[in-house]
Amino acid sequence: MSETSATRTLRTHLQAGGAHCQRFEDKLTPGIPDTGVGKHGVYAFLEGKFIKNLPARDKTLVRFGAAGEPRLAHQCNWLIAHAKAGGLAFWWVRVRDGGWYLFTDRYTLLRDGIPKFLLLEEKNWSSAKAMADKIDELMKVKAGATRSSTQTLFGDE
Repeated sequence: MSETSATRTLRTHLQAGGAHCQRFEDKLTPGIPDTGVGKHGVYAFLEGKFIKNLPARDKTLVRFGAAGEPRLAHQCNWLIAHAKAGGLAFWWVRVRDGGWYLFTDRYTLLRDGIPKFLLLEEKNWSSAKAMADKIDELMKVKAGATRSSTQTLFGDE
């Protein structure tokens, strides 16, 4: 499995649940996440990473590219800006033979690396389907919050 196939697998499960998924691979505009997902009247952006093996030592950083790589800084900054504007922005890690991990914040770990022990403290969703179900749940929550504020704005109480 590679990052491409892991992303494709996750998209397949999201689409099976009724989501509209769009792949973004834009080399001209750095930082845009790999995938956009629309469902429940909200849109989320997902940045995926794949690693073959975890380091042996617990305190060793799991990196998603070379230290200081501009691409990672752009991705981190994009996710932070989108989340600050009220949008949904997630990043996830697929470890070959080791699980699926979803992050709803802490975007700087994408840029700087995450210690192995910290990665393993995150919930391992075990499969793309389980992680897709969690993303769906988070989108439902956002949709409920959005509807409440929209109803108040337009007087649809």
